[in-house]
Amino acid sequence: MSARKILRIAHRGAVSQAPENTLAAFERAIQLGADMIELDVRQSADGHLVVIHDETVDRTTDGHGPVGAMTLRQLKALDAGAWMDQEFAGERIPTLREALALMRGRVQVSIDLKAGSEVYPGIEARVATLVREMGCLDEVIVMAEDCAVIQRMRCLEPGLRTACYRYQALRLRCAVGQECHGGYVFVWPEELSSSLIRRAHSRGWKVITSLERRAVEEPAEMRRLARLGVDGILSNHIGLLVRTLTELDDEEEQERRFESPRHLGGGAAGPPGQRLPQGGQ
Repeated sequence: MSARKILRIAHRGAVSQAPENTLAAFERAIQLGADMIELDVRQSADGHLVVIHDETVDRTTDGHGPVGAMTLRQLKALDAGAWMDQEFAGERIPTLREALALMRGRVQVSIDLKAGSEVYPGIEARVATLVREMGCLDEVIVMAEDCAVIQRMRCLEPGLRTACYRYQALRLRCAVGQECHGGYVFVWPEELSSSLIRRAHSRGWKVITSLERRAVEEPAEMRRLARLGVDGILSNHIGLLVRTLTELDDEEEQERRFESPRHLGGGAAGPPGQRLPQGGQ
């Protein structure tokens, strides 16, 4: 896998520089060169799709309580930025519609459904309807830990790209079926191997992994994953990931040029009797 073709995925936006899952974090990730932005979706008490990771608003806002117990108006009254820095005071919890409007046509989006209809009634149908309405079916991947959620999404919108990360070891057996994976599978770095990736690719599946659980994200690990052949990497430090993969791609391009027939002495010979120029001076 060429480093140029690997998706650079910003985990909850540019979270090292802006509050997670906010429009500010998404905009910054786009500016830093992300190919895709991962965001988390839950549902308000009055049925609105909102972008927030935790089950409660406590960690990332100045409010308290479960997301699903609050109306959109109550959620929008909360400050979702000041907890990180006063520079972001006044940032609000975005709706999924607001997030997609910002990113549509600029970057791909990975929607992580944190729970299905058992917790948030009708959430899968609302996501499918919104993606269709906004005309961004080709720009969205829907992920979930619960494979049943993914199966419902694919029934609602068969053309939707999906990935289930419940089966993290990706044993590539019946557990991750055609009806569930939707072209993508998610595997944690410690469970990856080149042979596993080859097996996934042989089935037409693209492999996404994530560095989000790393206390420190090292360029060496990014390079290792790229050379294994993954198709996408999630990172909390999207600027570092973009720089590292760009450098790796430049190095690979230099190697390809060096190994070309011209450099290996396989270029065309000149006419008989003509001396070819000597290299260097």
